Formats: sequence, structure tokens, C-alpha cells
Amino acid sequence: MSKKTVLKLVAFNLGVSFINIFVFSGMFVRINMSGENVLQTALGVMIIVVSVILFFYVNYKILFAKSPQPHKDPAQEREIKTLDDCARAARQYIDTSKASTFVLTLRTIIEQIERFKRKKATIRDILLDRFSASEMSYSKFQSAVDGTEAIMIGATRSFIGRILAFDEEDYEKLLGNPTSGPISHLRQSHMKIYDEYIAYAGKVTHDNEQILIRLDQLILEISKLSALSDGDIADMDAVKEIESLISDTKWYK
Repeated sequence: MSKKTVLKLVAFNLGVSFINIFVFSGMFVRINMSGENVLQTALGVMIIVVSVILFFYVNYKILFAKSPQPHKDPAQEREIKTLDDCARAARQYIDTSKASTFVLTLRTIIEQIERFKRKKATIRDILLDRFSASEMSYSKFQSAVDGTEAIMIGATRSFIGRILAFDEEDYEKLLGNPTSGPISHLRQSHMKIYDEYIAYAGKVTHDNEQILIRLDQLILEISKLSALSDGDIADMDAVKEIESLISDTKWYK
């Protein structure tokens, strides 16, 4: 049970108690239910009945209320087409969701996106010092960088889609009550599914970091060379690794 839920329960039940004390206490209103005054007796019974109904109804609603889920826009995943879209979608999820399972992962992804953008700008500046934007050499480097960007966008888009389907409330219940319920023997099967979500989160950030490492390597190799031909570009280790990464991933289209 969350701290917020406990506070709601305490506040409501204290409120009901104070109202009844105020109504029936001799220090305040002091409604007499001895039967001598029919109107007071009827009013007292009505207050008690209403208090009992509210007690059970509101406590039930507080205890079993479903946590609000982030807005699931069917078009949201399709609209993620750029790195800025990825960062926006990640921030939107963090801001609108009370879930904590993937918040750190999303913050890491946002930070990785910012690093990628800085490295991309650095590569562009170095290349423009050596080539014009219309040269084939520039286009080959830019194509490699664009390929890694497409991978990062595709993986982030897929990750956002997955976490929107993640049932945070059910997951927290399984963690907090491992042996409760009539089907507790199926807990392992449920947890295996949720563990796949969490493992995928780790894979996305790991793959992004691999991309960033390859860009750092590319920056280093470019900066060490005074002149480059098309043949030199094709033989560069960093370019070979990036091209291999692009060809092996399903996110590049």
C-alpha cells in the first residue's frame, strides 16, 4: 500500500470520526437519540447510516482504486520519427506516469540522445572542415551516422510502445505480495513476462551506449587523419563497425 493511499485512508476516517463526535458529543451539537425527540432521533439514525455507508464505500474505493495509467495514444508510437520525438515521448511518459519501474531507463535514454546529438554535430563540423557537403566522402560518413541514428530511434520507439503495455500496478502487487491470492503458484510465470520487459529496457540502453562508443571511435579516427580518400573511408575500423551494426539490426530500414 502506497504512502498516498494510507494518508487518504487516515484523512477520510478521521474526518468521519470528527463529524460524528461533533454531532453526538454533549460539548457540541449533542443530538439526542433517546427517543424523546422524534426528529432528533430520526436525524441521528440517518447520520449513522450515512456514515456507515460512506465508511465502507469510500474505504473500498481508496483501497482498490486503480492507479492512473499514462495516456495511451495509438498514434504515439508512429509519431516518433526523430531523436527529439524520442526525448519528448520519454519525458511525457515520466511526467504523466506514476510508475517508477522505467523512469531511470527513460532518463538514461534522454541523456544518451543528447550525447548522440552532440557527437553527430562534432562529426559534421569535422567533416565540413575537410569536405564540402556535396562530396561523396562527406555523404559516406553522413550515411553511417544517419544509420546509427535510425537504430536509436527505432529501438526507443519500440521501447516506448512496450512500456505503455506494461501493467505497473499488477507488477507491484506481485512484488509486494509474492504468496497471496488463490493463484500464487502462477507468480513465477507472471514475473517471467515482466522480467522480459525489464531485460529489454537494459538492452535498449546497452545498444545505445554501443552506438555512442562507435561514434567516439569514428571521431577519433577522423581527427587523426590529415587526408581521406573514398578507399580510406571504406577501410576505417569505425566505419566498418558502424556498417556492420546497421546491417545486423532490425531497426534500420
